[in-house]
Amino acid sequence: MLTESQQDNALLVLKRDDKDIALVTSLLEKVGFHVSHSSNTNDALEFFGSANVAPSLLVIDEAVNSAGLPGFLQCAVSLNPGVRTVLLSEREDFDPNTAWGGSVKMHAFLKRPFRRAQFLGSVLHLMDEHLVRTA
Repeated sequence: MLTESQQDNALLVLKRDDKDIALVTSLLEKVGFHVSHSSNTNDALEFFGSANVAPSLLVIDEAVNSAGLPGFLQCAVSLNPGVRTVLLSEREDFDPNTAWGGSVKMHAFLKRPFRRAQFLGSVLHLMDEHLVRTA
């Protein structure tokens, strides 16, 4: 779980009809995030700039606006240099390391479909949290 000293806001940049919205939201809320949603990078940037506490986690589908994604991420990082990013993609040919010529750092990449444990593990790792097993 996130500690009180950490920011606990996540911003999902996923299409409105995305089948993973409910799953991702539920998983993030279970580990202590307050989740907001945007269906495009323009609205996301507006939200990011106007939020009282900038989101510490961005979950982004590369298909939302591939052309505008590098600019959005650069602006988001300028507003919160500590923001972590999880990129999702369904494309077989998508390579997150070369997609934007190295101009944007992705912290985690998940190919769809992904397992809940993969997603949660990636997020907890990014936030320096540990998944604790209980008997």
